[in-house]
Amino acid sequence: MTTTKPLPPHGTPARANGRYRAGIKPCRCKPCCTAIRAYRKRRNVLIERGHTLTVDAAPVAAHLQKLLAAGDSLPSISRRIGYAYSPLWRVATGQQKKLRTAYAERILALQPGLAKSAFTDATGSMRRLRALTAMKHSLETIAADSRLSTSVISTIITGRRTRITQETADAVAATYRRLHMTPGSSARAGNRAAREGWAPPLAWADNIDDPHAFPDFTGRCGTPQGYQAHRGSGIPACQPCKDAEAVASAERKARRATAARQGLAA
Repeated sequence: MTTTKPLPPHGTPARANGRYRAGIKPCRCKPCCTAIRAYRKRRNVLIERGHTLTVDAAPVAAHLQKLLAAGDSLPSISRRIGYAYSPLWRVATGQQKKLRTAYAERILALQPGLAKSAFTDATGSMRRLRALTAMKHSLETIAADSRLSTSVISTIITGRRTRITQETADAVAATYRRLHMTPGSSARAGNRAAREGWAPPLAWADNIDDPHAFPDFTGRCGTPQGYQAHRGSGIPACQPCKDAEAVASAERKARRATAARQGLAA
C-alpha cells in the first residue's frame, strides 16, 4: 500500500505549479494565479536587491555530514527544518548542487551533537507500535500518521533499535494517542500481531514505558490463574503466565512426590 502525498491548498505557489513528474497539472484558479504572481514578483525583487534564492549545496552537504557523524539522522533533520527527506538525501550525498537559501540557512544553523543528548529507550515506542499493529493498523498507516518512514518503524517494532531520538519517540506516542482506540483495516497486520503475541493497547496500563513491566492480557497475567484464563479464551499464553505455570507445576510435582514418600513410609 502506498500513500499519496496530499495536494497543497489552493492559493499557494505549489498548487499553482502542479507536479509534472506526478502528472498533476498546474492549477489556474484565481487564488492560485494570484499566489504565483505574488511569488514571482517577490522573487524578482529579491534578485534585483542582490539576494540569491539558491546557494551552493557543497557547504551544506559538509555540515550535514558533521551532523550525521554526531549521531543525528536525515529523517530527524528533515522533520526539524521542514524539508523533504529525498532532496535532503541528495544534498547530503552530493547529488544536488544547489539548494534554496532559506533551507541552507536552517541546516547550517543546526548544531552537531544535539541528537546525542536526545536519545531515549525504545521500549515504550516498540510496545506502542506493536499494540497499533494488534489493532490492525498497517505500517503504512502508522508511517503516514507519524511522518516516520516505514523502515524506521520496522526497525523499532522488531526490536532492532534499542535507543531512538526523543523526537521519534514523541512522534510514535502522538500517533498512538490518535489511533490506539480505533481499529484498523489490515488483516495482515492483525495476523502478524497474533502470530508474534503482541499485546493490544488494553493489555497495557500506565506501565507501557516500564522496561520491567509486562502486558496483562487476561487481568491475571503472571499467575497460574492467568495461564488457565489464556487456555479458556484461546489466547496463546504470554511468557509471564508460562513462567508462573511452570513454577506452580514444579510445586505440584514436589507435593505429590512428598506425599508418595510419606505414604510408603507409613
